[in-house]
Amino acid sequence: MLLTQSCATHATPPRSTNARASVAAPPRAVSNGASTPTTPQRAADEPWKLGEVLERIASGSPTLGQALARIDQARAAVREARASYAPELSLQVDFVATDDPAQAFALLLNQERLSLGPAFDPTPGSTRNWREQVRLDWPLFAPGRSQAHAAAREGELAARAQGEAIERRLLNAGVQSWLALRAALELERVAQESIAAVEQRLEQTRVRAREGAALQADVLRLEVRVAASRDEAAKAQYSVARARNALAALMNVRAEDLQRVDAAPIEVGADLAPELAQLLERARRERSDLVAMAHRVRTAELASSARAAERLPSLGLFASYAFDDEELRLDSDLDKYLVGVGLRVPLSARTGPRIEGAQAQERVAVLELRALELEVEREVRDAWAEQAAARQSLALAQSAVQAAEEAFRVLSLAQDAGGATVTDVLEAQDALNLAKVRGVAAAAGVQLARARLVAAIGGVQ
Repeated sequence: MLLTQSCATHATPPRSTNARASVAAPPRAVSNGASTPTTPQRAADEPWKLGEVLERIASGSPTLGQALARIDQARAAVREARASYAPELSLQVDFVATDDPAQAFALLLNQERLSLGPAFDPTPGSTRNWREQVRLDWPLFAPGRSQAHAAAREGELAARAQGEAIERRLLNAGVQSWLALRAALELERVAQESIAAVEQRLEQTRVRAREGAALQADVLRLEVRVAASRDEAAKAQYSVARARNALAALMNVRAEDLQRVDAAPIEVGADLAPELAQLLERARRERSDLVAMAHRVRTAELASSARAAERLPSLGLFASYAFDDEELRLDSDLDKYLVGVGLRVPLSARTGPRIEGAQAQERVAVLELRALELEVEREVRDAWAEQAAARQSLALAQSAVQAAEEAFRVLSLAQDAGGATVTDVLEAQDALNLAKVRGVAAAAGVQLARARLVAAIGGVQ
């Protein structure tokens, strides 16, 4: 699985300026690939459950595939940094041909064919040479190497934490899209109920008009209201289509495969703490993007330290074993070796600016972490306030629905008895329909607000 593996290596990041965060248990995820998945084999009438939706998002999102690729890239950087401690072995074959006397003499000397006797020829002409060489280079002391290795490890931890943050955000977006689709379906149901209620009232009024107990104008008003209700139902159907398309895009499936969704009630944010202070503290602990940023701060610190170490001398061992011959062959009579130790003292004027740039990058990373901490706190506070407002709206909407239902019932009976006009009934029906719509929207608003609060503290559902 993409990020259950990544979280296994999460540790509390090394302490640095404002770099405080830790990782909680990750959400469940599945292995991710960058290729477009095929549509799962499902019965046409089988409703999608929320758990299946989240599984599909985790397995089919190309965004998560990119996060996985970045983790692989960071792992490769760690292996490369670790390899800098080992000696480097190389095999080399060179061929040269020259008529330059100085170079020709050197080649002939290596081939042990140079004669300085009476037959010495100061113009040897064109000379060729094959050189087969095995070389070993071993940096015994490389300033900044240990810091670079540690920085690579921090980079891998940052990539894993960032991948987990992306996954959680996507899965929470799936929860919110799921709630939005169910709310749109409920609003569509309310619109259909409104049509049925007005059509029933229209039929009753037609009967009364034929009996002379109602005006034909009342029938016309109700027919107009039926048309308006059907227009509202069409808009509700459009909202359902948009919500279904949004969820299908997250799941990487066709909208036609999302015709049915499970209607069982779900509870979002069941483990949310009742106090704002507790939620803020949990967000500081569990937001994976904070963890990733803390690792980036530590990476910048180590990179700055590695740059500062460039002022120190380096020490390396080198050795080679080679053959020089006119033909491409290995002849032990013509072999030679070279062993040496090199000490390098850097005196470049570019070292100072590079150190200053790394120190500036470290300060940038610290400030980015602080900015993210402030943003996380703002998100939690906004979501907390949104949840409180949504709960108040729901309580008011539920009371309004009860009042509107009673008013519609009373006026319907009054119209049947001749004590109320069809206008009164239409106004009551409009008020009831509006109250039901607001009730559905308020109930969905509470769920969505809690889902956003879960996202603000770094969770999924």
